[in-house]
Amino acid sequence: MFKNAASANTMITWLVRFLGFLFMSFGFMAIMRPLSVLGSVIPFIGSIIGMGTGLISFVLAGTISLFVIAIAWIVVRPLLGIVLLALAIGGFLYSRKLAASSKATAATA
Repeated sequence: MFKNAASANTMITWLVRFLGFLFMSFGFMAIMRPLSVLGSVIPFIGSIIGMGTGLISFVLAGTISLFVIAIAWIVVRPLLGIVLLALAIGGFLYSRKLAASSKATAATA
């Protein structure tokens, strides 16, 4: 009975984490949606901007989700929490690198 309860609790926990990630990703996409609508004046450009904002939303949601999960796990399992925190920081640095490269590309164009 306890084993079944623990298994169900683990499944519910991962489901809530995944749903939180999805809602956060959809929220960021909703915030950035005006950019793709603005770009949709030229049909091809709107879809490219939409893909870009979707990728940015996915990376931001993943980074923030990993950060929140890592902070919670540091208390229970410090090693796993630190690894997740390192992944979150890596995602943040990757998103900064993407932003810097897009600025450099826009400046040269």
